[in-house]
Amino acid sequence: MRREILARILVGLLTVIALGVWAVVKSLPATDTMELRARMPENGGWSRETLKAEVGKPLTLRLTSDDVVHGFAVGKT
Repeated sequence: MRREILARILVGLLTVIALGVWAVVKSLPATDTMELRARMPENGGWSRETLKAEVGKPLTLRLTSDDVVHGFAVGKT
């Protein structure tokens, strides 16, 4: 009987925590997402030559490689 009560309390707490995390994630501001695909130069190189974004606005970069490990650097031009 005691184990059942503890199990119910634990399930209830985990449910409340999960709902709280979900609510916090949903309340975060949405960001623009840019996806870049990297390939060997003879297969086309990067999927985009340049990226343009608004200053002060959050941006999510999603980088994926189609073939091998690639390097990536952020710099000023």
